Amino acid sequence: MSLDNNKISNKFKKGLELFKNKRFAEAEKLFKKIFKYNPDDVLINFFLGATYFETRKFSLSQEKLKKVISIEKSHRDANFLLGMMSYNENKFDEAKNHLEKIYNLNTNDTNVANLFAKVLIKTRDYHKAIRILQIELEKKPNNFDLINNLGYAYLLNAEINKSIKYLSKALELNSNSSYTYANLGTSFFLKNDLLSSKKIFKKGLEIFPENNQISFAFSISELSDCNFDAGFKLYEKRKYGKDYELNFNKNHKEWSGEDLNQKVIYIISEQGIGDIIQFSRYLISLKKKYSVKIIFAVNKNLKHLFNFDGIDIVEKGNLNIKFDYFQYLLSLPGIFYKIEKKFAENINFIKINNVILNNWSEKIKNLKGPKIGFNFQGDPSYILDGSRSIPINYFKDLFLKDNLNFISLVKGHGELELNKIILRKNVFNFSKDIDNNDNSFEDTVAILKNLDLLITSDTAIAHLASTMEIKTWLLLNFSPDWRWHINMKLFKWYKNLKIFRQESDLKWDKVIKEVRTELNKSF
Repeated sequence: MSLDNNKISNKFKKGLELFKNKRFAEAEKLFKKIFKYNPDDVLINFFLGATYFETRKFSLSQEKLKKVISIEKSHRDANFLLGMMSYNENKFDEAKNHLEKIYNLNTNDTNVANLFAKVLIKTRDYHKAIRILQIELEKKPNNFDLINNLGYAYLLNAEINKSIKYLSKALELNSNSSYTYANLGTSFFLKNDLLSSKKIFKKGLEIFPENNQISFAFSISELSDCNFDAGFKLYEKRKYGKDYELNFNKNHKEWSGEDLNQKVIYIISEQGIGDIIQFSRYLISLKKKYSVKIIFAVNKNLKHLFNFDGIDIVEKGNLNIKFDYFQYLLSLPGIFYKIEKKFAENINFIKINNVILNNWSEKIKNLKGPKIGFNFQGDPSYILDGSRSIPINYFKDLFLKDNLNFISLVKGHGELELNKIILRKNVFNFSKDIDNNDNSFEDTVAILKNLDLLITSDTAIAHLASTMEIKTWLLLNFSPDWRWHINMKLFKWYKNLKIFRQESDLKWDKVIKEVRTELNKSF
């Protein structure tokens, strides 16, 4: 039986009318009845899938819409809805496949172009996203979504002046977007314009007083400006984001400075590995201040790093533990600063596997001359990685010093970048041999112990080496994370760390030139 059948055709028309009038539950019932008679019909499958989408039955929607594209692979609306659902589920490669297909068939479809650009931003293809958005803006110069997404793409691509230009225009068109306030304030922060950054965040919080994204971004500006009371208070807003599902507020008491003598406290590691390594020193602060049992929860791959006496290291997610208080690791600096008005000094707590240490010592002992470790690539999933990671081509100038041995400590995305250049004889790429077991940084720690110097961008390795008191040169963008602002203004987190920082032009050329000059002096 086909849709030409009058009875089925009338039901279908009625279903369409209900769909257009957003009476989706009623439309769903009709389309399901028709589907029984026409299970392979493209229109029926599409509108049933679209109705499921509107009633948030996404699995059923995907099932029907995939049936549509199995029959008609370039179906615009089915691919668009599938792309949207994949995007919302963080399945960006799937979303890209659906949207690229229909974008290439019709580059004049603004809705497809805009969503496709958002997917490209998520897959870090910023240049292509920017190009698509620029083309669309020529047709629709005052489209808020296009302008806002273009500003965001420029932000992530570390083109900060352009980011400020487009995000400012987006706010002029729509002052009711919390994301735009957060991103524009962050753009000003990366220009080291803390005054403008805080002005934008304050304005955003006037409209969205409970917005955690703006509050957290605002906290970074306040802490960078050494306004610690306000900054640490705002910094607590991070706990209400989606990454902080393990929150004990309902069943356990959150520690905020109470007497911990004869108590048990459960400390939860959080954020990146570098954050965990840097601020684990506060576990020692707790131990020194109180007669307290400390349980520190970390991911399994990091447990081996910590050499703490009298502190229990457990795998994160283990909730079968009794304790009196809990707290997240990065709340400890704020609590202790409020009590003591100072920051904790570095303590080398990194545990070394002597077998692995001996293996690496043997492996590189015959390298003649100083041994310099290097890393240029941070975690590419970090939202502002484009501002802090350094293109490998800049490091090529450092490798020209033939009397030095350069040992790569990059992994993952950095390996791919390193493979794009031809390495000189004094550059050693051990990436494939490093940290391939379950314990993160186990080989890296051993290599660091054999180095004369580490040169690195702002990555976890900078914190690892500095905690180990290895001589470290840290290459920073113009306006880095709040801890480095404090480092440059007030307090040195690490004794053996030297900072080389971008100037206001946000370029790496002068930074590398300074490093070369310092290498010539030191070696």
